[in-house]
Parts: sequence; C-alpha cells; structure tokens
Amino acid sequence: MLRIDVHPFRRDGAYLLATFDVVSEGDRQYVAVPAPFSNGSNPFSMNADYARFTLVDPATKARYLPLKMDKEFVENFVAGLDKGEVNRSYVYYPAPADSVTSITLEVEGLGSVPDVPIE
Repeated sequence: MLRIDVHPFRRDGAYLLATFDVVSEGDRQYVAVPAPFSNGSNPFSMNADYARFTLVDPATKARYLPLKMDKEFVENFVAGLDKGEVNRSYVYYPAPADSVTSITLEVEGLGSVPDVPIE
C-alpha cells in the first residue's frame, strides 16, 4: 500500500514543480511494476509515470497535465520500496497564472488534495 504526502509546489519560470513523497506502508516490499500512477485516462499523458496526476485551478477549473519535453515527461520514476521507505517524487507542469497561490492535485481513481500552496 502506498501513501502520498504532498509538499508545497514551487514556480520554476514558466513551469510548476510538484513534489511529494511516495511512502510504502504495506507489510511487504512494494514492486513498482506496473507503475501505480500510470495509465491515466487522458491520451496526452497516459505514458507518464504520473499520468493519473492532474492539477486543477480551483477558480478557473483549468487543468494542467504533466509536462512533456520532446518524447519524455519531466518527472522521476516510481521506485520499488521496502516497508517504510520513502521516494521523493517530482513532476513538472505548465504553471498557472502568477495570481494563483494554491491549486488542487487530482489523482485519478484515488481522490484529490485541495489547496496545495504554490510558493
């Protein structure tokens, strides 16, 4: 079983760096095959390791998908984890307007985290 701990997101020029910890809480080693957050329903990002992660501006309802540069998504992969281990993860997204100070992280099939601060 995996838990996701969300950290404040940071602006990096025209992009937003989303960081979170993926924590293994099960009794056994977590093997990351298949990747647990891939295969989202959006055709653009379905090959990303974090395809099921979408950012949503709560005011405008604009949706932001993981950033793809050339043929690769700008993210790290989901590692296999022993019980209690933590994998610091990141995904880059296009940044919302500078006036947006918090955003909602939606994880398809798992729920959402509202009001994630943007620093």
